Amino acid sequence: MYEAEKNRYVVGRVEFDGNAGIRDQTLRSLIPKLREGEIFSRAALSQSLKDLTRLRDIYPVALNDVDVYPSPDTATIDLTIYVRPRSRERR
Repeated sequence: MYEAEKNRYVVGRVEFDGNAGIRDQTLRSLIPKLREGEIFSRAALSQSLKDLTRLRDIYPVALNDVDVYPSPDTATIDLTIYVRPRSRERR
């Protein structure tokens, strides 16, 4: 991640894994600082994970829930964010 931030890599692809029942567009709307084509920064990633955590339908998301795939050849960085949906049962 350090190299990607230092060399101003561009966010290539952001994918979500485990989001059954939650629309991809809903998750993407919560991470405006990690849009594809934007300059990557660790601060933007951290803020985006905090913003995702506001969604009550998933468990909190942390940095260790993100796989990072930097590509020095194209100066891009792809991200896979793993989310775990909460049970929808009411008590």
